[in-house]
Amino acid sequence: MTDVARLLAHYEKSEANYIALRTNQVEASMTPWRWVEKGLWRGDLTLLSRIAELEPSEAVGNGVDRLIMRGFVVRKRDASVRPTIKGRIALLIRRS
Repeated sequence: MTDVARLLAHYEKSEANYIALRTNQVEASMTPWRWVEKGLWRGDLTLLSRIAELEPSEAVGNGVDRLIMRGFVVRKRDASVRPTIKGRIALLIRRS
């Protein structure tokens, strides 16, 4: 292996480590509030709180689909939705 090839390999490895380090720092610095609202639209958390208060809920729409994808609610056999533990924790974080 030539000196140039060794330097190039070292540079690529260093760059990959730097990118991984920066990615981990961004994820580690995510506040609980940002975790809750990540990937949600305006009104989705209000919808989650309504679902938590009104049991059983027959909510439909894109907001419910986003909450299901995040794991905040689950759809039951009768097509109603209920909040999960993760969804209730998200509501507690939102209220703090």
